[in-house]
Formats: sequence, C-alpha cells, structure tokens
Amino acid sequence: MIVLPLILSWQFSSSEMLLVAGQAPQAAKQKPGRQTTARAKRPIRLPGLTQALRINGLSTAEIIREIERRGVDFELTDENEQALLAAGATPEIIEAVRLN
Repeated sequence: MIVLPLILSWQFSSSEMLLVAGQAPQAAKQKPGRQTTARAKRPIRLPGLTQALRINGLSTAEIIREIERRGVDFELTDENEQALLAAGATPEIIEAVRLN
C-alpha cells in the first residue's frame, strides 16, 4: 500500500489543515483534539500552502493568521510567487508570505 504525504483528515479543523497539507504522515498520527506545541509551531511549507489555497476552504484572513503565527519555510522567489498566485493567493497572502 502506498501512503501519500498529503493527508487531510476530518479530525482536523479548517485552520489545522495547513498543519497537515503537504507534510509527512506523522502529523496525522496524533489523536483528535490533541495539538502539540511542536506541530503548532512548524512553519508552513509551500506544498501545504498551495494545497490549502486550491481547496479554498479557508478565508484569506485565516490563511494570513496562520502565516503570521507560524511563518513559512520557503523563500518567496518569482517561481514560488507564481505558484501561489496560480493556486489562488491574494496580494495580501503574498505580502504575508513575504514578511514572514
């Protein structure tokens, strides 16, 4: 059986999807309702952010709040900016990524 690294499970609230999307399966092994400090502070990865944007399940304000709270683990290169825009990022989200 193949386990894909993208896991979006019902056990996570909408704002927690950014915590799991695009990350390794170990993030989903935790029990529902339990949030560890390590998971909460992990920077957002580009694949997780683009996936969250494509799903369109979070408001711009929610995404920006997560970016400001956790930061990102990638540089905002022209290529990454184009990927975010293609996924549906607003200018406000791009600016939040640039600042964090």
